Amino acid sequence: MIGNTKDIFWINSLKAICMIFVYLLHSEIYYGINEISYGYFLKPFYVNGFFFVSGYLFFKKHLVSSATQQSRNGIINLIYRLIIPTIIFSTIIYLPKILFHEQGFSITQYFYDVFGGTSYWFTSTLTIAQFILIFLLLFKTKNIFFYLSISAVLFFLGCILSKVDPTPFPWYYKSGMGATLLMSIGGLYQKYEQKINKIIGLYGYIAICIIYIIVMYMDFNKQFSLMSMNINIYGFITIFLGIMFILGISKLIPQNRILNYIGKNSIVFYFFSGMIPAIVGKLFQQIFPNKLYVITLLVASVSIALGMIAVWIINKYLPFLIDLRSLLSNERKSS
Repeated sequence: MIGNTKDIFWINSLKAICMIFVYLLHSEIYYGINEISYGYFLKPFYVNGFFFVSGYLFFKKHLVSSATQQSRNGIINLIYRLIIPTIIFSTIIYLPKILFHEQGFSITQYFYDVFGGTSYWFTSTLTIAQFILIFLLLFKTKNIFFYLSISAVLFFLGCILSKVDPTPFPWYYKSGMGATLLMSIGGLYQKYEQKINKIIGLYGYIAICIIYIIVMYMDFNKQFSLMSMNINIYGFITIFLGIMFILGISKLIPQNRILNYIGKNSIVFYFFSGMIPAIVGKLFQQIFPNKLYVITLLVASVSIALGMIAVWIINKYLPFLIDLRSLLSNERKSS
């Protein structure tokens, strides 16, 4: 997530809410009840909201100065803030993951998952999407519709390629192609934010929330999986409504320290969003074999709390895990 969010509190709120829902959805997977799954109502926006915000921040930052310099800086940040951390955390969780799923160790599978970018679909997808948009900066245009048009073409191409080859290797590149469209929509919103807010207003956001809930209840044969690029027109409309739904909520709620903390550290929270709910869910299955959804909520709550502890430890003692430049700067200070 590129950009300075100090003066845009709703961005951290949106990222935090989406991350909480990621933990809830994963808790439903590892301690779920067949009759109840609120994750269905979250899927159109719980990760796609991140791509929207990433696009908002990307275009807010990168369309203001030298395209060549911004491309160079963007690539450097991409390597240190997304690619290297994804590889590091993929390595950290690899052995626990194969033990949890009772799989055998394979060096070939390790390189496929870790260096092939298939362990964490979100950060891999975001990496590809940002790389594409950084490349497009070299055309030196500040017209957001240029990026929007090319991203629309890439989105449809990604859908076609996913039907030919559904495998995520390498780095969920087809999902990355699709995510450029959501990021460009975020850039479009950033450019016309004040006008859009005036047009929609409070009651407009409330109406969008109601429409979104109604659409999610109705059977339109919606397909909205960006991870597999299995998206149809009904699914894309639902994704858009879902993003506007969570955007409206994020702008309405007041600033909150916990949400602000989760939002600012959302990438690190994401790296633990599979492993922690899996472990906690497994433990709670032993304690509460007769499943109740209130226990699912407890699994999610405990997982988020443990995630906050893990993030605090990393920020305090292991910051190089999320940006190796902190390690290099410490070496310069000590020398």
